[in-house]
Amino acid sequence: MRVLPHLIASLFILLPLVATAADQFEQNESTELKVGVRAINGIQAAQLQWSETTRALSNNIKGYHFTLVPIVDFEEMRKAVANKKIDFVLTNPLAYVDLNQHYGATRILTLNKKQPDGIASSSFSSVIFTHADNTDINQLKDIKNKSIMGVHPEAFGGWKMAFRELLLRDINPYRDSSIVKFSPNNAHLDVILAVLKKEIDVGTVRSGLIEKFSAQNKIEITKLKILNQHKEDDLTTLHSTQHYPEWPFATLSHVSNGITNLVFQALISIKPESKAATSGGYLSWTAPLEYNEVNQLISDIKYRHATFENLWKENKTVFLLSVSFLLAIIIYSLYLISINSQLIKSETALTQHREHLEELIDERTEKLNVEIKKHLETENQLAQAKKAAEHANLAKSDFLSQMSHEMKTPLNAILGFGQLIKMDTEEQTVIYDNTREILSAGKHLLSLINEILDLSKIESGRSPLNIEAISCEEALTECIAMITPLAQQKQITIDENIVSPCTVMGDKNRLKQICINLLSNAIKYNKYNGEVSIRIHKYKDKKCEIIIADTGVGMDENFQKKLFQPFARADKHSKKIEGTGLGLAICRKLITDMNGEIHITSEVTHGTKCRILLPTAQEINSD
Repeated sequence: MRVLPHLIASLFILLPLVATAADQFEQNESTELKVGVRAINGIQAAQLQWSETTRALSNNIKGYHFTLVPIVDFEEMRKAVANKKIDFVLTNPLAYVDLNQHYGATRILTLNKKQPDGIASSSFSSVIFTHADNTDINQLKDIKNKSIMGVHPEAFGGWKMAFRELLLRDINPYRDSSIVKFSPNNAHLDVILAVLKKEIDVGTVRSGLIEKFSAQNKIEITKLKILNQHKEDDLTTLHSTQHYPEWPFATLSHVSNGITNLVFQALISIKPESKAATSGGYLSWTAPLEYNEVNQLISDIKYRHATFENLWKENKTVFLLSVSFLLAIIIYSLYLISINSQLIKSETALTQHREHLEELIDERTEKLNVEIKKHLETENQLAQAKKAAEHANLAKSDFLSQMSHEMKTPLNAILGFGQLIKMDTEEQTVIYDNTREILSAGKHLLSLINEILDLSKIESGRSPLNIEAISCEEALTECIAMITPLAQQKQITIDENIVSPCTVMGDKNRLKQICINLLSNAIKYNKYNGEVSIRIHKYKDKKCEIIIADTGVGMDENFQKKLFQPFARADKHSKKIEGTGLGLAICRKLITDMNGEIHITSEVTHGTKCRILLPTAQEINSD
C-alpha cells in the first residue's frame, strides 16, 4: 500500500514532461512558417508584443508552426522578402506599400488597435503640438522659423503624416523651420518631453500616445496645445492630420491561397481578452483597408519635397543614362567639327600648296623634337634605373657580406671547440668548458637565424598579428620575471612604476617580445650596479606610453641615425656583447603594425631611453 502514493507522485512528475515531449514532437513534425515583424522599438520589444500572436497561429492551425522573425532595419526586411526568407509580413503602412509595389505583398487583415479610451480603431493619425504657454504658435502657418522635432525621418505616424500635412500648406520644415530634429532614441516620449521642457517649439508623434503617456503620469497633457486639431471625424484620440489605415498583416507571393485562408481565419478568431490581443495592444483584426492614401502620401512628399539628393537617389539610373547620352552627343559633335575643320584645311591646302608644305615640315619637325625629347627622357630613366639597380646590388652584397661574417663567426667557434673536445677527451673540465662555448656559439647562431627568419616573415606579411585587448601591467610583469636573472648577474636594479594601468590593443606575444628585447638591451649595455626604470602611464590622445630607461653606456648621434637598420651594431660593443643587430628593426616593424610608435633617445655615458606609444582599447572602441 505504501507503493501506491509513490506511483501517483511519479505520474504527476512525468505528465508535464510527457506533454512537453509531445508538443516538441508535434512541432518537429509541423511545417515552419516565418512571420517577419518590423521591430521599430527593438527586437526584444517586438518579441514581447507579437510572440503570443504567432503562438496563437501555431495553436489554431494544425500542421504548421509559426516563427516570429523581428527585423529592425527595413532594408533587411526587403532582402528577407526578396529571398523568400519569410512568408508573412506585419509592418507599418509605409513599409507595406513599398513591399506591395516591389514584391507583390498582399494584405490579409488590418490591425484593430486598442485606443487609450478602450475603443478599437483600424486607423490612426499624427498629432502636431506645442507648449500651451507658447502664444506665438496657434496655427500650422506659425511653424515657420520655429524649431520642430519628429520621432525619426522615416517614422510614419511620428513624422511622415505631419510632414505631408505641412507640405500641403506650402510649409516645408527643412526649408522654412529654424531647425528640424529627431529623437536619438526613436522614441515618441522624447519628442513630447522636449516640447514640455521648451527645448523645441513644435513636436509631432503618433496619435493616441499623448493620452497614453498622460494616463501613465509621464506627462501633463494640459501643458500641451494641439495644432490643427481634427474633431469632425470618428477618430477619438487627439490628432492633427487625416487618418491612415493601421498596420496590415500581409502574405507574400510564394505562399499558397490555402495557407493564407487558414491564417485569415485564425487571426479573425482572436478574442480581445486573449494573450495575443493583450500583449499585442490590439482588440481584433478587421477586413483589410485600402492603402491608397498611403500611396498618395508618398507621392505628395516625393514631388513637393523634391531635393537634389532625393531626385538623385530615386532617378540615379536615368540621370546617368542622360549624362552618358549627352556626352555621346557632345563627342559626336566634336567629331563632326573636327571633320569639317579638316575639310576646310584641305580646301585651303589646294589653293596654298606651298604654305601647306611648310606647315607639314614644321609639324614634322615638332614631332621629331617631341620624339627626341621622349628618347632623351627614356635614356635618363634607364640611367636612373640602372643606378638604382646597382645601388640595390651593392646593398645586397653588403647584406650578404654581413650575413656571411655573422654566421661564420659562431660556426667557426662551433668547429674549433668541437676539435678541442676531440683532442681533450681525457680532460673532463676542459671538455665541459669547450662544450659550453660550443652551445653558446650555437645558440647565438640559432638566435641570429631565427631573428632573420622572423624579420623576413614580418616584412612579407606572413606573420599576422593576433590583435586583442592587453593589460600592459600584466605583460610587463611577465617580461620582468623572465629578464630578472640576467639583471641579477650584473647586480642591476629594476624599478617598475605603474602610474596608471593601461589596456592596449595589440598582439600580446609580440608585445612581450618587444619589451624583452628592449629590457635585455637595457641590461646588456648597462654598467654593473646600474638601474633600469620602467614606467607605464596614459598618454594624450588616448595612447598608452611605456618608457624603459637605463643608466648604461648610451649611443652617439651617428649610430642613432642607423639604429633601426638591420644588423646595425655599435662597433665598440659588437664584439664584447652578444647580439644580432636585428632586434630593434623587428621591434619597430611590430610596433608599427600595431598602429604604435617607438622613439629612442640616448647620450654617451648617460644611458638610453625608449618610449613606446600604443593605442588604448578605449581609442579603438571609440573609432
